[in-house]
Amino acid sequence: MLPALTPDGFLPAGRHLTTMSEIEDLFVKRAPHQEHRRLLFMALTLYMEQVRGILPTGAAWIDGGFCSYKSSPPGDVDVAILADPALLADPIVRSRLIPLRTHMDVHIMNPPLAISRLQPMGGLIDGYVIPAGDAALEAVWDNNWSRVMDDAGNIVAGAIKGYLEVIW
Repeated sequence: MLPALTPDGFLPAGRHLTTMSEIEDLFVKRAPHQEHRRLLFMALTLYMEQVRGILPTGAAWIDGGFCSYKSSPPGDVDVAILADPALLADPIVRSRLIPLRTHMDVHIMNPPLAISRLQPMGGLIDGYVIPAGDAALEAVWDNNWSRVMDDAGNIVAGAIKGYLEVIW
């Protein structure tokens, strides 16, 4: 069971093991901006189904404005997939994960187009894939997912919050 949110509308500090049903209950059904959050949750559900179809085991660290009760609606759902490094070494697995990752500075040849940020699920997911088991790399992501951002996207100095983990 997920803990109650802080008075500021964030999860208490730490990584909170949860299920998709609990996420839907707390961050869609009981949250502000329900209609918009429903769309984000549908994208997250489909995204997770696609990831699980590629990776037989793993974990998803879920974060961002979606995991809070900020005054403005969340723009997307931030997801870091922790995957077995042996699976990530497989070129077929890597190629299947490409459309599920957020890409920066994308250049398209025909027609010529430059995109600063290309996100999965029509921009509803901000998706990353990282090798599991690298303590230093996981600490970097834990630190990133624990930062509190204001509505303008600025880091709130000294503030920390929690995030979600779904394991399959």
